[in-house]
Amino acid sequence: MTDALFLSEARRVAEMSLLEDDALNDAAVFALGSAALLPAVCEFRARQPLVVAGWFAVEAVYGALDDSVRLERILGEGGSAAPGSVIGVVRGATGTVLRGERSALNILCRMCGIATLARRFASAAPGVDILDTRKTTPGLRALEKYAVRAGGGREPQDEPFGHGNVQGQSHSRAGRYRGAFRRRCGGSFKRDPH
Repeated sequence: MTDALFLSEARRVAEMSLLEDDALNDAAVFALGSAALLPAVCEFRARQPLVVAGWFAVEAVYGALDDSVRLERILGEGGSAAPGSVIGVVRGATGTVLRGERSALNILCRMCGIATLARRFASAAPGVDILDTRKTTPGLRALEKYAVRAGGGREPQDEPFGHGNVQGQSHSRAGRYRGAFRRRCGGSFKRDPH
């Protein structure tokens, strides 16, 4: 997948999240009255050790709300963050910062969590390829696959053509199809323990 695809997907997910959150009708922002127009600075900090993934999605959220918001990435994609580390900073009108905060945090936390877990697996099994799978959240596949990459994994499409991936619950039925698969594709089955 290309970086352009990830950016496009981030924009789509950001817009969907803001709509679902009804961010433009945020009661807390309306309660602020004219104070919602005052400038604000919001730091996105790590609460626990993590691998950074998805700051571009935070940029997409605020870009969908107001292009005058300024974002500063502090830690790069795939970088490690210690508890309390600033991942990035958002500067803009208080109302806009608050309207985007929930959507931005939800996407960023999900992507960082996936990247952190991928890194944990990669570190625990040096020399073993950590592959992303099709087991993703509907509508979030591209972003979740990106997060696996940021954590040190890769896409399985790099494998030679003609290999199947049999998941644990299907393995007992796979014996019936193994011969037909080999004749048709000339490949082999690997067992996926999930």
